[in-house]
Amino acid sequence: MIVLTPLKKFQFPIYAECITPEVFEGKNAAEIAELSVFEGNKQKKLGDLFKIEEDPAATPNITINGDAGEVRRIGMEMKKGEIVINGNAGMHLGEKMKGGKITVNGDAGGWTGSDMKGGLIEIHGNTSDYLFRKTVFFECCYSDLNMRSFFTGYNFTNIVEKSSRSSHLNICSKFFGNHTSQMTHFYRVI
Repeated sequence: MIVLTPLKKFQFPIYAECITPEVFEGKNAAEIAELSVFEGNKQKKLGDLFKIEEDPAATPNITINGDAGEVRRIGMEMKKGEIVINGNAGMHLGEKMKGGKITVNGDAGGWTGSDMKGGLIEIHGNTSDYLFRKTVFFECCYSDLNMRSFFTGYNFTNIVEKSSRSSHLNICSKFFGNHTSQMTHFYRVI
C-alpha cells in the first residue's frame, strides 16, 4: 500500500489523474514520486506535493491522509483496487471509473463519479454539485445498494435535477425498480 500525505495546504488546484491503483501498480515510492501532476498551470512531480510512504498492508492500495480538497481527478478511469481518503477530496473524484472502490472520510467536490461506468464510491460527508453526472448509475444499480446512506448527500434533489434535466420522480421510478422498499425514504429526503 502507498500512503500519500500532503506536504502543505494547497492554494491552487492539483490535477493528479495519476493517483490510481493501476498507475501505482509495480512502482516503488521513489518511482511514484516522479509521476507528473499539475499545481495550477505549473507541472510538478507528485513527490513535490506529497510525502510518499510504502506500507506493508495489502489494502487499500492507496491511502491519502489529510485534506485533498484541491486535488482533482483522484481515481480517474480507475478499473480495480481501492483508494481511501481520510479527509476531503477534490473535484472529479472517480471520473470515468470502471471498477474498484473509493472511500472518502470527509467531503467530496463537484462532479464526483461523473461518467462512471462501474465500481463504488462511498462518501462519509457532504458532496457538491453534479454528483454522478452522466453515469449509467441510474440504469445499472446494484440490487444490494443501501439507499439510506446514498441519499444523505448535500442538496441531492438539485443534483439529480441538474444531472438528469428531468424531475426526481422520473428518475425515482427508473432507479427504484430493484429498491421499492426504500422508496419511502427517498420521498422523505426529497
